[in-house]
Amino acid sequence: EEMVLKTENPTPYALYLKSLPRRYIPSLWSEAGKRYLDDIIGINLIPDYESVNDKLNIDLWDICHETLGFSPTYEEFLQGKNANARVQYDYEMMLHAWQIVTAHGDDELVVPFYAFLNHGNGRATNIEYIGEYGQYFAMRTKRRIRKGEELRISYNQCGKCETREHLYGMPELFNDYGFVEDYPQLFMFDDGDVRLKFEIVVVDDERKNFSQLKAIFLAPLDQIGVDFLTTELAAMKDVKLKHAKLDREKKLPEGMTEWEKKSADALHDAYITAFSVALEDAKNERITDRVWRMGDLWYTPYWREAMMYPDRYEL
Repeated sequence: EEMVLKTENPTPYALYLKSLPRRYIPSLWSEAGKRYLDDIIGINLIPDYESVNDKLNIDLWDICHETLGFSPTYEEFLQGKNANARVQYDYEMMLHAWQIVTAHGDDELVVPFYAFLNHGNGRATNIEYIGEYGQYFAMRTKRRIRKGEELRISYNQCGKCETREHLYGMPELFNDYGFVEDYPQLFMFDDGDVRLKFEIVVVDDERKNFSQLKAIFLAPLDQIGVDFLTTELAAMKDVKLKHAKLDREKKLPEGMTEWEKKSADALHDAYITAFSVALEDAKNERITDRVWRMGDLWYTPYWREAMMYPDRYEL
């Protein structure tokens, strides 16, 4: 409420939350930013703006009912005023507050220390959540923490992440949180025509003091998956040449912010790297159509059990 309502003396924590970047979740970007992102990564890889916006509309409408005491029309809601409202509010700050809860909170709760933790997978994860919703909230270290090391928690490979660990990868993290994660990166595509799941990891060769990226395929690879990677990679490389002049001149499309361009370019580069590595390592994979005989939960370790006992498992 301190962020949404026009309070005269906000707490230090509220001031900190207000200082965080605005509109960094892609669904909240400018129209110019969305068009640029859609263009450079292609229609098959664009973020799912609508799923986030649907949640946004429901959540903000609830705030209007519970906190502000009125049900505005959409136009009134955007203007931040209504004759029936108990208080005046700042729409842009309300949007910012929603983004913070979505990207930093535990469901609808914002816990100060928890909200400071960034995402990390693999060796980078050193904190885990062990609370019980509605009863207690707790975190503990997973290993010894080095002096000066950043504390990181996994947003998708965690004890309470449920199905996220199987289908929620780098693209989904970008869609919901607005950042490209460090390695390892998970990619899972399941759109009816394509079934493809792989992880990009860093492999260290201590003898040669050398590191390289490697693709680990987490489901049988078929020719459709290989063709998907090939087509999307070629399209992204072509569009990169198209925007080369824009990059050289360091000009932003009208209405687009520097943050949006930087984030879009980071996602574009991550896709190009991941798909290039996956195609190279696919040369050592057996190409088979077996993935299409593994049922709807093909991307999970328990796909066999799900086919035998479908009533026990949910998508």
